[in-house]
Amino acid sequence: MDTIGQRLQECIYTLEEIKRSGYWPFASPAPCSTECRIKDGINDALNGLYRAKSNHEQMFGKGRDCMSAPSFTIVQHK
Repeated sequence: MDTIGQRLQECIYTLEEIKRSGYWPFASPAPCSTECRIKDGINDALNGLYRAKSNHEQMFGKGRDCMSAPSFTIVQHK
């Protein structure tokens, strides 16, 4: 996995760790509306990171350089 893929995965691990850490919005038996918004924000961020990582792997997972623009050559056959 390239550096960007690794960094995306590290972000995922960090947010998953926060969810399991005992952080009160996730541990509260009756979270208030603000705690629910915190949880929703973290869960939304995780879902976005999962999508970004999956799409990143689809596009760059086969050894393509993710730090340069794609290029192609048009060849006209006669």
